[in-house]
Amino acid sequence: IGVHHAGMLPIVKEMVEILFQRGLVKVLFATETFAMGVNMPARAVVFSSISKYVGNETRTLEFGEYTQMSGRAGRRGLDSVGTVIIACWDDVPAMHELKPMMNGKARVLESKFRLRYNMLLNVLRVEEFKMADMLKRSFGVHDEQKGFKEVEETLRRARAGLDTLTATMISEMEALPCADTCDIEDLAMGMAEMGHENARFADEAMVKSQWWTAAQALGRVVLVLDSTAIGGVRAAVVVKTAAAGGNAGRYLNVVALTNENEVRKQGSAVGQVGQQKFMLFTVKPAEVVIVGKKKLDVQQRDVVKTFPVFPKSDNELEKANYVPLLGPLLVGLGAVEREKAKGIQQKGPLFLDSLDRVRELRVTEIDLSDMYANVQQIGHELKQNRCLLCPNSAKKLDSVLNRMRLEQRITELETQLSPDHLWLMPEFRKRCYVLRDLRYIDSDMEVVQLKGRAACEINSGTQGEELLVVEMIFQGLFDGLDAAESAALLSCSVCKEGRKGIRGAKAEGKKTVVPSTEALDKAVQAMMGVLDDLQAKQEEKTVPCSEDPVDNDYAPLVYQWAMGTPFAELCDLAPDVQEGMLVRAIMRLVEGCREVRNAARVIGDSSLFNKMEEASKLIKRDIVFAASLYVS
Repeated sequence: IGVHHAGMLPIVKEMVEILFQRGLVKVLFATETFAMGVNMPARAVVFSSISKYVGNETRTLEFGEYTQMSGRAGRRGLDSVGTVIIACWDDVPAMHELKPMMNGKARVLESKFRLRYNMLLNVLRVEEFKMADMLKRSFGVHDEQKGFKEVEETLRRARAGLDTLTATMISEMEALPCADTCDIEDLAMGMAEMGHENARFADEAMVKSQWWTAAQALGRVVLVLDSTAIGGVRAAVVVKTAAAGGNAGRYLNVVALTNENEVRKQGSAVGQVGQQKFMLFTVKPAEVVIVGKKKLDVQQRDVVKTFPVFPKSDNELEKANYVPLLGPLLVGLGAVEREKAKGIQQKGPLFLDSLDRVRELRVTEIDLSDMYANVQQIGHELKQNRCLLCPNSAKKLDSVLNRMRLEQRITELETQLSPDHLWLMPEFRKRCYVLRDLRYIDSDMEVVQLKGRAACEINSGTQGEELLVVEMIFQGLFDGLDAAESAALLSCSVCKEGRKGIRGAKAEGKKTVVPSTEALDKAVQAMMGVLDDLQAKQEEKTVPCSEDPVDNDYAPLVYQWAMGTPFAELCDLAPDVQEGMLVRAIMRLVEGCREVRNAARVIGDSSLFNKMEEASKLIKRDIVFAASLYVS
């Protein structure tokens, strides 16, 4: 009978594996570690439980984990069938747990690539290589790059459309007698700004005032933004409130006048009563710029009878008997349209008389009133524009606004394809700000300084520990410590194996007293202060900090090991730390000593160089560094 798990001494694990391969171990109790990466089939695999402890919770085994372990059952050339048994000590597992575990889908591959300060500094040292180039080659942007070709094709079509539209506009403008004095560009920019500001106002006003309630009244004459109309606005009458996307009353169904010369509004239904053409269409709150005083007579029962469903096409409109309902409304709208030219000359595009802002619309909050006044001010400033009442203004304005929208779309697509839009680029910039503030790089974030060159030598950390080690060096925390104490201090930042065992013992109130020194204790406290400063700097720049904070769990144990304490006695000092975890931590520390030694050479600190050289020799001994049985 054998036992195999990650907490065993490496040489003992190798012994168990060799005995199992030779058939001398008949029953092996093992964790999933045994099933990963080694070719050791068995006749049968028994699961004592289908749950797994992960972090602070227990969960059912995933499909990939179960398949990896159960796949060991059946020896090639010896067994025709491999047997897998799930032991049910208490209750039989439920089917909703077993099915996804046994017949689920393999886990989707996800990139674990993460930015580290060491990596950034090494990239910045190479002038010919940019971070964007490295990110483009990472698996993390694989899915993102799949969509790049589609975005590039959309961008190509948008640019071609812009070129065609611009050429058409130039030829049309040259044919107009007013081409030399045309202000259509200024008008388009003003109308676009008005639309943007009115959208901001509408979002707030719908909640904080009676503005939208007043606009929803049947028969209410409203002024809506419409680039296909002269002056960029159109008077319309509300005939029905619309429900779109499950939001009742968030849209208005309106009727407005039109003529043969106007560009047809997209999504409208066009009809005719006598000689007067009209169109029915839907408007959003952001398109309503004036809620007028004028209100025509419209009865709810007549609307429901005429339009059970609001028509969205000419064919749907033809099926309705709309003349009795719309005839009087078109007469009322005709009177409004006859006053349009005079009103625009006096007031600009927002010519329609509005309901009182305070008394009737209840627009009383200061911020909301400012937004409302801003929209009105933009409209007033446009009244001097020569193109407002031009017969050709509607077609020209619509073309210019379409061109502006197309240009904005092209800018958005180009941004998606730019290096700044790549995965992790925002975090890269934030980390560069941290390095700049700590003087690892220059103010232009291009040249690596002395501290940065030292940090390039530190690779043992995972989330910023390289900065901690460099700060410990430059702030003199290793000064006054001997080699053993220096190794113990360094272990705080590079040794993470087995910390849960120590912390678990502390949480249960067990006292594990390991002898230390006063100098080491003071250095550890100083290191914790440096760590707090570094984490505060990173939080200031919204850079993620390490999820496993640095602490002094291993320092006393490493000090005792460096002072020559036998491994068996070291294990007795910390019975809650598994031997294998302790071995891996010390082996990792040797690598950390080598890196600090290299950093000392970079900055010219011969004392620290010699101290790390000696520390490495002190801890590199005995069973911790025993040769592998596979190669000895």
